[in-house]
Amino acid sequence: MDNYRSSENIRPDRDFEYGPFPAARSNLIIIAVGLVIGLGVVIEGLSEGRLSCGPTHCNWRPRHWFSAGSKTVERPLLRGVTTQRRKDVDNPKTEIRLDAGPQTVLIANTTSRRALAFRRTVNDALAKSAPTFTATLPAQRGMAYAGLAGILICLGVLIFTLGRRGTVHVHVGPRTVAIRRRRWGRLGPATELSTVDIAGVELDVLKDRDNPFTVRVVLELNDGTRRPLSAHHLPPGPYHEAFREELSHALESVRPRARRVVTPDV
Repeated sequence: MDNYRSSENIRPDRDFEYGPFPAARSNLIIIAVGLVIGLGVVIEGLSEGRLSCGPTHCNWRPRHWFSAGSKTVERPLLRGVTTQRRKDVDNPKTEIRLDAGPQTVLIANTTSRRALAFRRTVNDALAKSAPTFTATLPAQRGMAYAGLAGILICLGVLIFTLGRRGTVHVHVGPRTVAIRRRRWGRLGPATELSTVDIAGVELDVLKDRDNPFTVRVVLELNDGTRRPLSAHHLPPGPYHEAFREELSHALESVRPRARRVVTPDV
């Protein structure tokens, strides 16, 4: 007479780390471009300058990080300030120049409104023959705040993108499998599955026009459902198959097995 019973051999628990998952390169490029543009907008918004004129000289002093330096012209040669709108499609700014006799001196590129206001202030002072005067090209605080908001958004997206990297921590016990996501070095809440309910470990391969070949590891359950271990498909690599094999072996070692017991006839 043949009888069967479950094996009572219990192997030690095992822990696995699946990952780290690489961040999408396209997202990082977009974030980097956004940060550079945002920084440029902040610098442009905070840039300002001051033209101080005395009886003999006029000094232009810009105030921003990428300043071309101060400019000085002789007061008797200064006829006024001229503005000219640039025709560049990528940079539709207005140039501000000091008309100093035989040459003009470029001092700033800014919006038309700011350039015209600055030109009006300087030319009015020269028309009145003011012995001393100061004209300021003010900063654009609104533009600076918009650039700062863009930088903060990009940083938030960067933190979210890097947070998705992480790893998946899988703990294989005698009767359950606990799955946790590790982000920024911390383990999240566990999702537990019975080892009896797991039919196997497979690779889920995705092929389409945008992603010719991406893959992730999934748990095949006895009810026909699939439990992916990563939230999205990942670039190919040998670590997917290596992890699948290790996890499969660990599950086989703890899954209850039938052992044949022979009872002699009496």
